[in-house]
Amino acid sequence: MDKIIIPDKTDISNHSLLLTPSPLTGSKLFMQILKDWHFSLRKYNLRPVVYREISKVLSCKDPRFATVFFCEDCSTVKSVPFTCKSRFCPSCGNLYNKQRACAIGEHLLDVPHRHVIFTIPELLRPYFLHDRTLLNFIFEASSKTYSVVISKKYPDLIPGIASTMHTFSRSSSWNPHVHCLATEGGINKWGSWKHRPYIDYKDLRLTFQDLLLKKLRTRVPNFRKTEFELKEQYKEGFFVYAPPVEDQSKTSLKTTVKYVTRYLGRPCIGTSRIDSYDGHIVTFHYDAHVSEKIGSNIERKSESISAVDFLLRLTDHIQDPNFKMVRYYGIYSSVTQDSQRMEKAFQRNAVDWLYSPDYHKMREYYSHWQGAYKRDFGEDPQCCPNCQKEMTVLYYRIDGKRFWHLPPKGYGAKSRLKDFTWDFD
Repeated sequence: MDKIIIPDKTDISNHSLLLTPSPLTGSKLFMQILKDWHFSLRKYNLRPVVYREISKVLSCKDPRFATVFFCEDCSTVKSVPFTCKSRFCPSCGNLYNKQRACAIGEHLLDVPHRHVIFTIPELLRPYFLHDRTLLNFIFEASSKTYSVVISKKYPDLIPGIASTMHTFSRSSSWNPHVHCLATEGGINKWGSWKHRPYIDYKDLRLTFQDLLLKKLRTRVPNFRKTEFELKEQYKEGFFVYAPPVEDQSKTSLKTTVKYVTRYLGRPCIGTSRIDSYDGHIVTFHYDAHVSEKIGSNIERKSESISAVDFLLRLTDHIQDPNFKMVRYYGIYSSVTQDSQRMEKAFQRNAVDWLYSPDYHKMREYYSHWQGAYKRDFGEDPQCCPNCQKEMTVLYYRIDGKRFWHLPPKGYGAKSRLKDFTWDFD
């Protein structure tokens, strides 16, 4: 494992208040912070994927890489630059989040669900930061916990679980936890849906604690002492929050799906939460946890840190390549969905999908960049801005060179990133 370099916190106590705040807002302000300070990250021993994702974001919508359209009626030429498709990009990530929310919704059945959140103690968090393969254990322990607790009271039922990983707290610091959309009940071996809303919270917490610690014991050296301390400190188990989805309606479940997927493909802080940036210091706000609310109001907190510390905090949450942030278990797994049990369930009309088949066709259209642009801005990017006729592709511009046919996938990637590539040694 590479040596972990803990960055020194910048002292901002004597920071000059005469610096002019940036007039930019939203994603433009985030991009300005990244452009100003990305080279300062070279002195830290960050993962290679961090540098690659930053390079992709900085090259997003570079005019050297574009598709050039031509209108045959009025001879208008229009250039549409390529996007970076990075999950660290606040612009491209929004489209990815919408795609993932729709994809998860298509896996869900139109039955009552619970929004179950499995969290880990602060003492365990550094283990998952230094060895990110351990994050798989949280997925496995949380899904098995819910299945075990359900099977103890209802042995013949298989629940459905759609899990998403969040690695951040409200202040964007490192705090990995799993959000599960789990069915209240399950499908029995005859294909009948059984609604079973009762859950033993104490059993849920203790089972999750035992399963996770058992898995960590197999991978973390000298873990026995830490395990003993945790069991003494958390005698009722690790914290698990499992409220029913409000009013159990389709609209409420779809809203919950959007909530758990909103940070899967973009920075872990909404750009609207960045209040100011004066070239050195970033100030942002966040709402305190529900447990910290005063009366009926939730306190809003503000934090000011250096731009480098701000970027380091965000880059901690860039996941390694091929790490799956969304996983399905139980009746939502691909194996069970193809089984005879699910076939019987649909034949008996006991269950139905949350989204109709027509919605799938609509999602496929709006997931494409052209459909997403029409939905968000009300105009077709492939139509001529003058005569509104559909334009045809004239050529592709890659690194300033013209290609009359689309090059192979990945062509020009090195030249696209060469201005921002650092040595990883």
